[in-house]
Amino acid sequence: RIAVVEDRADDAEEDLVALGADLPEHLESARASTYLVVRQSKDGGETAFGTAFVVAPGTLATNAHVAKWFDHLDEGDRLILRSVAESGADPIDVPVLSTSHHPGYDAFATLWKEFVPVRLNASNQADSIRSAGSACDIALLHVDAASELGTPLPLAGADSQADLRAGHVIGSVGYPMEGMAMEGVNVQRPMSQTQVARVTALTTFFNTSEDEANLGPGQ
Repeated sequence: RIAVVEDRADDAEEDLVALGADLPEHLESARASTYLVVRQSKDGGETAFGTAFVVAPGTLATNAHVAKWFDHLDEGDRLILRSVAESGADPIDVPVLSTSHHPGYDAFATLWKEFVPVRLNASNQADSIRSAGSACDIALLHVDAASELGTPLPLAGADSQADLRAGHVIGSVGYPMEGMAMEGVNVQRPMSQTQVARVTALTTFFNTSEDEANLGPGQ
């Protein structure tokens, strides 16, 4: 009977994890490794426009469209990473020294622009198909390896990603700004936002299943 109870307790614990019962603790821990990306002009003006998180000493992950700002800085401007504001402590600024982004980011944008996919509408006319967004929108921000950063966050392995199913609970920590009041963040004293949701579907970039994406011609 004790063994049966222990088995049921283990099953219940696994169910609670699947339902996201342990998410708050993980998300709170991730806050210390999540940074606001800020463009700082030579005259002192600041504009926030992205989120980055620590993946290795001196390296943070972000979106390619965020990292691209580094290539368009005016003379005297700089890109900095600002830590989350903790009670009674001042945020820490870490200058970005260089960036590197996925080569597929630019390649896909060029392909979509040159290919110009269309579909026939009800009037038998061709409508351009809008891209679902930027493909391969991944980049790395490089800072001084000696910079004081949060603990690198572990990346999900292939097995854990393969185990994802529609309905699973997931969470995020960051600085969403689009359509948010006050641009969603206090640049001087940033506070990250935590969101919890469920996986709604698992598809490729083109809204197909992975099995369909791997089918060869004629299959």
